[in-house]
Amino acid sequence: WYGDMTPGIYYHVTPEDKFHKPLSREEGFYDGKVWLLTSNKTFSSAGSFAWAAQVFGASTLVGETTGGMNVAYGDVLGYNLPVSGITCGISYKRFWKHNADENDIHGAIPEYQVPKEEAMMKALQLIRESRQRK
Repeated sequence: WYGDMTPGIYYHVTPEDKFHKPLSREEGFYDGKVWLLTSNKTFSSAGSFAWAAQVFGASTLVGETTGGMNVAYGDVLGYNLPVSGITCGISYKRFWKHNADENDIHGAIPEYQVPKEEAMMKALQLIRESRQRK
């Protein structure tokens, strides 16, 4: 599959891996509002998760724009250099997040933008306000 490359560290999911079935409402399925705190140190999969959670309406983001980019390279192939044995990796896929624009590169932008140190207090304030409206 990798030709004659020396294998590196690879992560993959196989059919034998165990997956958990989501809970039903009767089993305690959570259907409340989710507030996701972000900062400029939210990178990689965490940044992609924040972007997806926001786009699909699964959560409201509070904090700073995530690190990383809405258009990025990833999915690394690892290999060892033949003479030195140094382990290397190279990205071979380009990922475009929902509505990404190559001319406007940024991370996920929170609905409520505050410095990361204030994100928790802002989220708690928003939770209290949403409860008062009910």
